[in-house]
Amino acid sequence: MREHSFNRPDPLEGRAELESLLKQAGAILRGARFDCPKCESKRSVNILPPNARFDYWGFYCHKDGCEWRGNARTLQKELGMAQEPLPREEWLKRRREHEHLTGRISERKRELDDQISARERQDRGMSMKHGR
Repeated sequence: MREHSFNRPDPLEGRAELESLLKQAGAILRGARFDCPKCESKRSVNILPPNARFDYWGFYCHKDGCEWRGNARTLQKELGMAQEPLPREEWLKRRREHEHLTGRISERKRELDDQISARERQDRGMSMKHGR
């Protein structure tokens, strides 16, 4: 069984996104399959769930000779919706900023936890001193 990270989106949400993109690309849902907008074959497009090789939903047309296949990212590109990836230097800069801020947040959380613990110890000491 595969483990899913907390950053990975809900698998059913991925299917809904892919179905929406397929419809925008002209595929028509008929039962569990879509009509292929490329070869115009009826009910020939299958949706594939994530598996051991791929962490995302995919699709393909099983009609002989039709090569239409992909995933949400390829459909976004096809539909002109895909964002260009950040240049490597910009991505590294943002990653460093994220790591720096994450570190600062963790440090501040530790400080606050220490203050709370100290306050709780102080309150317990006061309770014991006054016989509560």
